Amino acid sequence: GRAGPHARAVARRARRRPLVTVRPPSLRAGAITVVEGVESPAEGCWRTLRVQLPAGVGPGEVAGVLVLLDGQNVFARSRAGEHGTWAVDDAMDRLIGRGEVAPWAVVGVDHRGIDRIADDAPWPDPHVPVVPRGHLFAEFLSEDLPAWIGEHLPPGSDPARRALGG
Repeated sequence: GRAGPHARAVARRARRRPLVTVRPPSLRAGAITVVEGVESPAEGCWRTLRVQLPAGVGPGEVAGVLVLLDGQNVFARSRAGEHGTWAVDDAMDRLIGRGEVAPWAVVGVDHRGIDRIADDAPWPDPHVPVVPRGHLFAEFLSEDLPAWIGEHLPPGSDPARRALGG
């Protein structure tokens, strides 16, 4: 069927916002940067991040860092597929523009596709045939990712200036 007015508006805004894939990261204000190959030693794999810096703000000037899981769904211009997008970039642009929130950066952590359930599982479940790896993903979120954020988004090295959702 036809997309509704909200979906069309999100698509129009997404076309105006640059989507940049880089390695190593060169974060640009006002853009969503796809960072591939962020190492997760705890998990023995590489992760993909999507980073939005607010317009007019450099990496060292953000007030804080919001980390959101399922990064492929976070931004209006993404590879969200059948599950759609959360359009967090649009919401942050609007809230920051109205002065309702400080200019926070947003870091979306993509899930690993077929490994997603195992990555999220904290313990064995007889109804789900996967080896749980939730403790390893938790280590990435609590150790490896904060180190990456601290290097690339300095205010994010302060735990009081980080938030996690998803």
